[in-house]
Parts: sequence; C-alpha cells; structure tokens
Amino acid sequence: MNTSYCLDINTPNCFEDQTLGLLALKASHGWEEKSVPGGTNFSVRSGERVILERLAEDARAISSQILTKISEYEDKPWQTAWKEFFTPIPIGERFLILPPWLKDTDSKGATKIIIEPECAFGTGHHASTVLCLKALDLLIAEGGPGSTFLDLGAGSGILGIAAALSGMSGIGLDIDPIATANAIKNLGHNGNPAASQMTGDLDLVSGKKYDLIMANILARPLIDMAGELTACLASGGSMILSGILDRQAPAVTEAYIEQGLKLRSTLADGEWRALMFERS
Repeated sequence: MNTSYCLDINTPNCFEDQTLGLLALKASHGWEEKSVPGGTNFSVRSGERVILERLAEDARAISSQILTKISEYEDKPWQTAWKEFFTPIPIGERFLILPPWLKDTDSKGATKIIIEPECAFGTGHHASTVLCLKALDLLIAEGGPGSTFLDLGAGSGILGIAAALSGMSGIGLDIDPIATANAIKNLGHNGNPAASQMTGDLDLVSGKKYDLIMANILARPLIDMAGELTACLASGGSMILSGILDRQAPAVTEAYIEQGLKLRSTLADGEWRALMFERS
C-alpha cells in the first residue's frame, strides 16, 4: 500500500461556482462533494502531495473564506486505481480516448487518443473536455478548422493531440510545468504528432495567428483575456471556449462578441457549456 493524499476544500455557498470551475480545470479526474453548514466540502485525492498543495493555493486565492486541509491515508497505488476506473471514452465516431494499457482496443475506425492518467490533468472524462472534442469533431466534419491551432490551458495535451492527429499542427500552452511534462509524455504515447507543448501564457505567442484556438479554462480568465486571445485568431478562424458553467456563458459570449467574433454554436453537457465562435 502507498501513501496517498486527500485535499478537503470547504467552500461557502457564494463561492461554489468558482470552486467547481477550478476543480473542472485542475481535478478533471474527479472529486467528492458533501454538503456542510453554509456551503460544500469538496474532497480531491491524489498520489502526489505537491499537486494538491497547488490546488489548495488556487482555491484560497478565490477567497480567504475558503478553507483547505490536506491529509494522508494508505491507499492502492495510483496507477492500479486508475486501471480499475478508466474506461474507453468515445467522442462521436471520430475519437476514442484510451489509456496506454488499452491502446490495442478496437477503435472501429475512430482515431485513438492515448492519454496516461495523471493526478491533476484531464483524461477526457470531464464534460468540459468532452464538449471541446465534440466541437472539434463538428469543425472537422464541416471541412476542417484550418491547418494551425493553439491549445490554451493544455493540461494533459488531449485537445492538441486530437487536433494534430486530425492533420493540424500547433502549440499547447499551460502555466503549470507539471502539466507540460504530462502533455509531452502523452505526445509520445500518440507517436509525437505535430503539437509542441510549452510552459507559459499568451505572451509566448504574441503576434502569431492560428486558424483554431481551443481554451478549456475558467470563465473569468476567458473574459479577462478576450482581447488578447482574439488577437491570436486568424481571419476566418474558429475558437472553442470551454470550462464554462451555464450561468457564466452569457458573460463570456458578450466578451467575445465585443471583440468582433460571431457566436456560431453553444454545446451543452449538464451544467457545462462550450462556445464556438468564428471570425469572418
């Protein structure tokens, strides 16, 4: 048995949406929820304490009223637990997400995306990632979103890998170096398609233009960077934004329409939304 860790995030009701958005971005492998007086307690488990420490710091940055606690427990090895949990994830008929130990699964003609589970980065199970892949599928079905892409908030690199395996080339950016390392590992699992991964923000691609921009992050950062992100979109390009709760979608939509983009579609999965924009 190995030592694992549990992060408890005690969130007042007024900050529940922001905390859920943070967890969707940083704990896409899942969490437990329990109602407590005046709010909700979210429990996130991981085999690596440093990842939970970073998540706790991000949670406290939302508000000083959010309380966090990390505890240790004896548990199964992380990879063993994932092997019991991770099942193939079909995205329409175009993509099939698999872990390395299921890479020989019959994809029935779908493109295999091999993602090795890590403690903090999306495997494709979360609705925000699924919505992005469905949006990419729609663009490809309509003739393709162009030849170049930018994947902002790359995490495991899953979106960039999907775009690269579909014939595009581009770059994935994430501010977390651990995420970048995970994404590079996943590129190797997929034969190193034309998708480079870098640690940093939009400053690294300032002045460059992309046919497709995918950003699966949080509503507030998406609103704050609307001008900067739109400046990276080529004429005739498409943009997919996700990690957005239903109630947050109108504000995000307004921010990008103000930048001259046209909302072409909204995809929904439960309370989560993905927005598809285009630049004429």
